[in-house]
Amino acid sequence: MAEADRGSQPGRPSLLKRAARKAARLVYRMALPVVRPLAFRTRRYLTQGIYDELSRNAVLAQNMKDELRRVHADLVHEIRHSQAVGLEVLQKTAESVQHEILVKVHHWHNVGYRDAQSLSAGLHQGIQVSRESIREELLRSQEAVGAELRVVVNESREAMRSATEDFASNEYARLDRLEQLANISARRVAVHSDQDRILLKSEVGYVLCADSDHAVLAGLLDSGELERGTRLLIQRFVGRGDVFVDVGAHLGLMSLAAAKAMHGQGKIFAFEPFPNTQAMLKRSFWLNGFAEMIEVHGAAVSNHAGETKLYLGPTSGHHSIFALDFPDGHEAFSIDVPTVTLDSALPAGLGVDLLKIDAEGAELDIIEGARSLLASNPDIALIVELGPSHLRRVGHSLDHWLGAFAASGFVYRAIHPQTGVLENVTQEQLGLAESTNLFFARSGSSAWTKLDHNV
Repeated sequence: MAEADRGSQPGRPSLLKRAARKAARLVYRMALPVVRPLAFRTRRYLTQGIYDELSRNAVLAQNMKDELRRVHADLVHEIRHSQAVGLEVLQKTAESVQHEILVKVHHWHNVGYRDAQSLSAGLHQGIQVSRESIREELLRSQEAVGAELRVVVNESREAMRSATEDFASNEYARLDRLEQLANISARRVAVHSDQDRILLKSEVGYVLCADSDHAVLAGLLDSGELERGTRLLIQRFVGRGDVFVDVGAHLGLMSLAAAKAMHGQGKIFAFEPFPNTQAMLKRSFWLNGFAEMIEVHGAAVSNHAGETKLYLGPTSGHHSIFALDFPDGHEAFSIDVPTVTLDSALPAGLGVDLLKIDAEGAELDIIEGARSLLASNPDIALIVELGPSHLRRVGHSLDHWLGAFAASGFVYRAIHPQTGVLENVTQEQLGLAESTNLFFARSGSSAWTKLDHNV
């Protein structure tokens, strides 16, 4: 049989595949001496803080045990001292009474033998009564001290148990987080793609990012995502068959999180005005198998349809339709992009479960252009980024910004940036924070019940 025929036999790898495998093994052997020290240093860096904390907590636990032993020893010494003092008092009392008897007997000797004998018997009875009284008092003292000792020991044991449980709980949580970080690091993939793009494996799937977008790349390589708490909340809130609208989709991390939570059964509308990010967004959705359920709009969302300038920030997540503040000497860039309203871009009568807005100051324009959408969806929930610096830049006060949502019946809770848990925060606290993602829903809306049910 000819060599060409043998190379094309079913089940036998082609020459090209065999060569590719050899090349892959060669690259692996060449990279191993570089990757292994890097992985070792990374692991040591991640674990050093936990090891130090474990050592400090172990010292605290040992100090608590030593203190408990000292208290126990002091109480035992006090009991023994009380016993010794009681016996000494008893002995002195007996000697005193006995001396008194002898004196009395001698004094009354001339009275008569019977009188002296009667007196002796009475004094002897008095001695017995005194002894019993002292013994009972000593027993009561011992019981009181013993009861006090038992209370102290029980309280010390309870404190030790509570401290031990808290210590174990905290360290288990730290170890779980360390394991998560280790798994994230082990799964982290960053591959240079075409057109100056980097393909990364994130917590929600594969995403594309511009290789010059260093701030975003650093965040993704460090933790696998950019806004963990918001991502967790979205995954708890949406489910099969829901509709999610993502205004300011950026790289698509939140849309991918929603798609995974829907298990591919639902609809997502993603809006991203920057052409390069929009192209990467569509490619990422296709790579993860969600292209059919995600509709991408290459436009900025506002309160009117037409065209506007998009000012380009230092990183892709900071582009805005409002002029940005740049330091002196930094050249500002802008491009023309189309604008749409949610009422005009979305199908009429669409039922929307969750609307996310991350638009660097354009939030009020967006909800102004979504009046019909908000009115026809009484149970809709919103996730909106609040940045006080954005408000100052576009000329809105915090009172005015929050009041625009309150006018439509919405109340808010802050989203914890790491856990996604909703928290009550004051307006003063919001004004002091650099940025806060807020969850809005109307009072009495099923959105609150839905969120509680899915927790």
